[in-house]
Amino acid sequence: MLDNHFAARLCCNRKKLLFLSVIFTFCAQAYANSELKPIEVPTDHTRDNVLTRWLKPAYPVAALKNEITGMVTIEFDPNKYGNLTNVHITESKPPGIFDEAVLKTLTAWTFVPFRVYKCFTSFPRTRISINFNIENGEPRVIASKPFPLSDPATGSAGGMADDSTTKLRANADEDAVKKPELRWKVTVKPAYPLRSRDREAIYGDVVALLTVQPDGSVGETKILFSAPHAAFGEEATHTFKSWQAETALGQLPGVTKTLCQPLTFRPANL
Repeated sequence: MLDNHFAARLCCNRKKLLFLSVIFTFCAQAYANSELKPIEVPTDHTRDNVLTRWLKPAYPVAALKNEITGMVTIEFDPNKYGNLTNVHITESKPPGIFDEAVLKTLTAWTFVPFRVYKCFTSFPRTRISINFNIENGEPRVIASKPFPLSDPATGSAGGMADDSTTKLRANADEDAVKKPELRWKVTVKPAYPLRSRDREAIYGDVVALLTVQPDGSVGETKILFSAPHAAFGEEATHTFKSWQAETALGQLPGVTKTLCQPLTFRPANL
């Protein structure tokens, strides 16, 4: 009798744990969906030098209670997956009040760096300021527009250069490539990668360096940028194999050319 009673209690406890696990998973998913949705970007925007996803830092309770406002400025190096690396806080007002709140969220940010669509293979160090304000008693946290600290094409400091003065080099392994006088005769829309979980409303950005063969087919594909992870680049690589190029006159290229090709993946639920 005792054994049966113990078994019944054990079974009940297991059911409670399973129920709590399901509730926790549901809440975590709901939190992710509410906090990690991408920043809305106009459809005509090139998505160049923009935060496409960020987790808004929580306003520190003590600072809000004492009506303290401030700002944290960070500098970072973007990598090919849109992550923020080598992050340093360069300014903090008041010192130390908002730093932890910002640093806790940075792994959830996705960034498309300056001039990614020009096929640069390295991207300039970038600065963003996060402002903590209180409006009508309510906290308001806003991130500034990302600011590149140098132009990757020229190496000059002081932010982005005008397109008319930017010097592009022909060797993509050094800096960038010029777009050949080619157009796409056949293109196939890439499928949204299943493993990136479409329900989370994640944008995908890919930039590839394509080798176009004399017959217009795509040969070697080199993924230069794939954010927020490699799955988008893998899907793009598979899709490019079926693309076909031609000259502006509708003829085959006749020679091997290099083409810089961006792709933006937009979830079906947006």
